[in-house]
Amino acid sequence: MGNLTKMRKKPSQSKRATDRRNPPEELRVHMIKDPAFREIHADGAFGSVTPRGYIHFVLYAERAPIPREIVYEVDDDGFTEIPELRVSREGIIRELQVGAYLSIDAAEALSEWLRERVAEAKNLLKKR
Repeated sequence: MGNLTKMRKKPSQSKRATDRRNPPEELRVHMIKDPAFREIHADGAFGSVTPRGYIHFVLYAERAPIPREIVYEVDDDGFTEIPELRVSREGIIRELQVGAYLSIDAAEALSEWLRERVAEAKNLLKKR
């Protein structure tokens, strides 16, 4: 898996010259899941640019409507659904899963990261 965040070096807060001449050679980043973390399936996204210049998007999953009511005919052999009496919405349902706001820099990094993952996935599928 690739990294979405491009780290920029910031000037050292320390006044010691040795710290600036000898920067650390590694940076440890801890990945901790928020209690609300969850994995979702996404079929698509939509969104817009906010008045403050952030890119807002929502990921959604598509599915057929779930019937609100189903009627069955009952006889000695069991029961059979009567499709004409099914009560359900028409069309396709898009369940909005999660929304996110990204800065332009974060959106560009995500875009590049996604392009890289698409290339990896295509290469993997070619090998099958």
